[in-house]
Amino acid sequence: MEPNGALVISATYSDKGGTGLRSLSSSAQAALRHPILNFAEAADMKDYSVMNYNGMTLMIVPNGAGHFGIPDIDLTGVKGIQLTAGWQEAPKQAVGFEVRLDAPDGKLLGTIQLGTTGHPAVKPGSFGGTMLSGAIEPITDGKIHKLYIVSKPSGEGSFTTLALQGLTLTGN
Repeated sequence: MEPNGALVISATYSDKGGTGLRSLSSSAQAALRHPILNFAEAADMKDYSVMNYNGMTLMIVPNGAGHFGIPDIDLTGVKGIQLTAGWQEAPKQAVGFEVRLDAPDGKLLGTIQLGTTGHPAVKPGSFGGTMLSGAIEPITDGKIHKLYIVSKPSGEGSFTTLALQGLTLTGN
């Protein structure tokens, strides 16, 4: 499956019926979205900017608080989230990412922190990065939601350019 695609499963059943019984038929289908979400679909952005690089849509994290939303998400079975972050210079300011339901101030599902220590030095002209993982509160209502990522810097310092490269929904 393509990273921005979906798998559609269809099933159809028919029988011929029987003596005194009418035939039965039914069909159903389900679309399974890829667990890696496309930032090209991001909407309702506050202070984030979008950058396209080598075919990827990157979300540039603001030095202050900001947010963006990804629409049309079924969170059934989702228990965790992974954010892939990248930079040309390791962050000198910590930033927290809140995962919220349906609005920037909606229900808090979980948080992920990016600290300022433990990142290897980046060679000039190269890129560094990390995978951030965290648990989120399961949503079991079976409805389609908008998933918000709200970033809030903490502490002193700043980062030159911090980009979110990917967001993956996980079942664990």
